[in-house]
Amino acid sequence: MTRFTNAVSWTDFKANEEKYEAVNRKFEIIGKAARRLSPQDP
Repeated sequence: MTRFTNAVSWTDFKANEEKYEAVNRKFEIIGKAARRLSPQDP
């Protein structure tokens, strides 16, 4: 995700739909993968 956000201000990031959607998609993928993890016993 850093390649999409490196050296980009928050204002510019929000204004760039392509960058915003790329990062959003990465978070979706991470979330789906995290849900597939099984909890470990303590």
